[in-house]
This record gives sequence, C-alpha cells and structure tokens, in this order.
Amino acid sequence: GVISSCIFKGVHYEMAMMVGRTEIIIQSTKGYDEGEKVSANIEPNNIHIMHKEFVSNVYDGYINKNNKVCFADGEFDCDVTQLYEGSYLDEEGYLITAEGEKLDLTDVDVKVEVGLKDIEIIDNDEDGNACGSIISIVYKGDHYQVIIRTDEEEEDFVCDTEYTWNENDRVSVKIPKEKIKLTLKQEAKR
Repeated sequence: GVISSCIFKGVHYEMAMMVGRTEIIIQSTKGYDEGEKVSANIEPNNIHIMHKEFVSNVYDGYINKNNKVCFADGEFDCDVTQLYEGSYLDEEGYLITAEGEKLDLTDVDVKVEVGLKDIEIIDNDEDGNACGSIISIVYKGDHYQVIIRTDEEEEDFVCDTEYTWNENDRVSVKIPKEKIKLTLKQEAKR
C-alpha cells in the first residue's frame, strides 16, 4: 500500500495506508513518509474479529393489499407514496403517480430500511407489529443496543434504547409509519 498520512503520537507513529480503496490504520515505532510504498504483515494471533457496527436495519419486504409493508414476521403501516415522487393514494387505495397513472402495489417487492433509534420495544405481544425474544443486550456507554429475534422467520431487529431489558424477554416491536423508508425492488402493476 501507500502511506497517506503519518502522525507521531509521542511513543509511536500512527499511519494511514491505502491498499486500493481500503484504508488501514497502522501503529508502529518506525514512521514512514506520505506517499511511500510499504507492506504490512499481520500475525494471525493479532487478528481480532469484531461485530460490525450497525447503522440501520435493512429487510426485504413486500406491500400487501392494504398498502402495509410486510417484513420480519410483521405487518407495518407505511407511507407508500415515497415509492413514486409526487404520488398520492386515491379513495380506493390505489397509488396515483405524478403523471396520473393508477398503480396496484399489491405484492410489490421493496427494500425496507429502519434506523436503530426508530424501533420501540414493547413488553406485550398485542401492542406491537412483530414479536420475538431478546437474544442480546449490550451497554454502549449512554444507551443499550438490543437484538430482538422474531419467532417464525428468525429475523433480527437491532435497536438502540435508553431502557434496560433482559436476555430472553418476550417483546414486540413497533415502528412509526414515518420512520420506515421504502425503495422499489420491482415496478408496480399498472
């Protein structure tokens, strides 16, 4: 790779090395100049595999006949007009595009994205849209990161909350309509 930056930190140098488009941060007692080509050797015992930091939940879903999005063992209210800019729903529930086309969204495949802070955890099944059990809870310094696994499809909801829960707690999840982002995976029936 090529050294893109080198800073002396008092005891060691901290360098950024670009390997193609990937940046690697290196700490060493020997510093190298910016632009210098170098190689790095990593001993197998020094490799630490860590969980990837989640930024949002992403699911494959579909729109049902009631214009709700179905994903992760649940059926959620959503704003289907975000799928076509300038669209609206008519009285019969059909989507009308900005060009005036009437679309039936039933069974249209969508990508669903939900932020970590946008999921509400509820301690009873009836008040949420999907149910499952907490399989992990980790304190992150100022909040807890909770993973809820659904019953049937074993989909995971990862969410950040200020409240503490216990592993194996039975819970349900609720997501506000405006917090569900949808993207088309296929065109709707005209």
